[in-house]
Amino acid sequence: MTRMPAHRRTTVLIATALLLISPIASGDAPGPSLPPDYNPARSFAPLVRAVSDAVVSIEVEEEVSESLGDDIPPFFHEFFGLDPDSLGVPRLREGQGSGFIISSDGLLLTNHHVVANSRKLKVNFSDGSFANAVLLGNDPDLDVALLQLPQNRQWPWLELGSSGDVEVGDWVVAVGNPLGLGLSVTAGIISGKGRPSGFSGLQEFLQTDAAINLGNSGGPLIGLDGRVVGINTMIIRGANTLGFSVPIDLVKDVLDDLRTSGRVVRGFIGVTAEPLSPAEAHDLGVSNGAVVRTVHPETPGAEAGLRAGDVIVAVDDRTVEDAVALTRAISRHRPGDTIGIEVVRDGEHLVLKATLIDRQQWLEDPG
Repeated sequence: MTRMPAHRRTTVLIATALLLISPIASGDAPGPSLPPDYNPARSFAPLVRAVSDAVVSIEVEEEVSESLGDDIPPFFHEFFGLDPDSLGVPRLREGQGSGFIISSDGLLLTNHHVVANSRKLKVNFSDGSFANAVLLGNDPDLDVALLQLPQNRQWPWLELGSSGDVEVGDWVVAVGNPLGLGLSVTAGIISGKGRPSGFSGLQEFLQTDAAINLGNSGGPLIGLDGRVVGINTMIIRGANTLGFSVPIDLVKDVLDDLRTSGRVVRGFIGVTAEPLSPAEAHDLGVSNGAVVRTVHPETPGAEAGLRAGDVIVAVDDRTVEDAVALTRAISRHRPGDTIGIEVVRDGEHLVLKATLIDRQQWLEDPG
């Protein structure tokens, strides 16, 4: 999350993101429409006018507990006005990010890292007005959060598109509020799809060369038809025009959970898996799969009969390419779902059945 200028500045690597979604409330009025003579080859201005009212700036007041002088030697504390007795004491800090409205009744998407630990959320609009919002739910794994604006009016909103239909080379527009400057627009293309994340095995990114800057976190990445295709969530410092967005299709899958449960409910099998090495693939005569290294006791994997050394090659008849794909395949199911797991063991193909448990509950209390 972008920090507003306060007591001092520190240099940090900050993930920034754009997230975009279509309406989920029934009976919504039509979303923003483009004029019939709109020609993106000539100008993006009609697109920007159509979507800008639904893109917001979010000011966050959060409570943090951190040492104010961690990066300053104790000898110099008095020169910086630091009280040693206050180090590590919780204090308030302000931050800033972007977001966008996805339904006429005021549902609003942004990044988890924008609103984490928030005490107060102030949403600012392009016309200078503002409103307070409440956090309905968030998901650190996808870096997504869902907010609710006051339901006393009809809000402008953005329509969700399909990240699956986006192709490398397609034009996209990023809209947000970087560095507190106000509404800003950049344009570029989709540079890549399916980029892995170092933060979570559940993340995969759209890569874009549309400029994304600090404060854009939570704003939308929009196709030329005016529909959201992703949420920009990360930049790489020192790289040139490398920005990353959460594909909107992943967000659609978790939206109802965020609204009704406050979190995303995912299935869990209870194994630790690693990529299949070329030597293992050759010995087993397989070209894909994830190697089970650990099976946790009293988990669905253990009860299904999985063993260390098994190679999982498919879940419910869908091919598992690697360990990351296995995590995503399991997490798309819900607790209580029974799935078929195809494994290769000692050269034989077996199909085991496992009934999943709640991933978050097990991670919080693995027993």
